[in-house]
Amino acid sequence: MEKEIWNQTFSFPPKELARMLSPKTPKPDTDAVGKLLQLDNYECTVEGQPFLDALDDVVARIETFDPQPPGSAESASYPGLVKFLTDCVEACHKALDRQPGLPLRQERWYEKLEFTVARKVGDRVDHASPLWPDITGGKGISAFREEQLYWRSPPEKPNHRIALPVELKNNWRDMVSQAATYARSLFSANPMRTFALVLAFNQEQSTLRFLVFHHGGLTASEECNITEEDGLKEVARLFLTLTCWRTAEDAGFITCYGHSAYLLPGDQEGTNHVSAEVERILSWHHCVRGGMTFVSRLRLPSNTLQAPPPGQYPNPSLGWASYVPRSSSKKRRRAQTPPGPLIIPESRRMVGFFFFKQII
Repeated sequence: MEKEIWNQTFSFPPKELARMLSPKTPKPDTDAVGKLLQLDNYECTVEGQPFLDALDDVVARIETFDPQPPGSAESASYPGLVKFLTDCVEACHKALDRQPGLPLRQERWYEKLEFTVARKVGDRVDHASPLWPDITGGKGISAFREEQLYWRSPPEKPNHRIALPVELKNNWRDMVSQAATYARSLFSANPMRTFALVLAFNQEQSTLRFLVFHHGGLTASEECNITEEDGLKEVARLFLTLTCWRTAEDAGFITCYGHSAYLLPGDQEGTNHVSAEVERILSWHHCVRGGMTFVSRLRLPSNTLQAPPPGQYPNPSLGWASYVPRSSSKKRRRAQTPPGPLIIPESRRMVGFFFFKQII
């Protein structure tokens, strides 16, 4: 993993990374149709006054991290960091609850993001050994802390899925390399996702980083010291950004895909679709940086164009074919499309099957 990303790692101030991850809509004077937009072409939720007011509320609610004495074992920091991260997310939810215009709790993608000390993961990538993140975050995951967790959970155990792994070490180079193995696993669980988020904590320096892995490499936040008020505010800003996510697209997922089925566009307007089942995976290149070629042979049940259920699209984050609500408004769909600073998906139609490739 170190060789894969070593010369493609970039660090940004937390405030700038929050803009990249923020829900956003094109500015009123921007022609968004058929163009690749830059970040400055968008109005970002994190720059609005309701968000800034909520951020002040979060900072007032949370306390700085109480570090372990120097020389303590790495595992000694686990319980305290788990509590800090979970409390920070809950403070973000409470602050958003008080701000009109921001998503209601039941509308948030991470409605119940929790952290727990990790166990060995139940599935693996390719033939690699099973991984064991130091801390794992997920939706309602604390209730299953003693059970097996997965990168791609079985259909009957949706809350056993790891959504946000956390790595602890005292060396950034080793930590980033290990975090990249978690990102590789997240990409393997959802090959069509555009980015994967991992947290990294240096227990000697008490500094936290948000690591955004994508197919161009790694975009990371600068270090935030969570024992100091300035660092605490920047961590709160990034967690508040995550709790503002409403949709799978905000979290980096492409919603036309659900592992066993695709919804392929049947016309230029996007109102008709062809439902195609995955008959066989022909090629699957596991990686973080690069094209991550994923080739499937699809079977069309008929040549008839089918409209999806009203406002329904596949949910790729669950690891199997399913559906979640989504606005049918063309304007809203375009507004929720992730902008250029991370990844832009490209699709090409080939003879007999479809070829999907991720590019910058």
